[in-house]
Amino acid sequence: ELQVWVGDFNTLTEADYNEQEWDNIVKQRVENGRQHPCSKVPTEIKKMGFSDCWEMAQRPNPRSTSKFNTRVDYIYCSSEFLTTWNLEKFWHHPSQASDHNLVFAQFVTNIVISE
Repeated sequence: ELQVWVGDFNTLTEADYNEQEWDNIVKQRVENGRQHPCSKVPTEIKKMGFSDCWEMAQRPNPRSTSKFNTRVDYIYCSSEFLTTWNLEKFWHHPSQASDHNLVFAQFVTNIVISE
């Protein structure tokens, strides 16, 4: 099916961070009485055949989408969607409207319509 999943998934992807950054995130969460970060949700979504648009766009800066300087907001596309649509542009945009940055993806169709 042609699917795009967008939102605040409240999860981190460990591969987004180097070892020192990940250790700092774990330390900060423990100090604040929160659970260790978990990467199960992104891993399962990718196993289902979805692609992370931020990764497809070569991980543009800024990486962070939350006030904790972490990425918890994602746009995932199904492999079927990507047979019809190409990711043209992707970006995170800082916003004062929320404690999260806005996440944008712009797609173009790869279907050629002949007259």
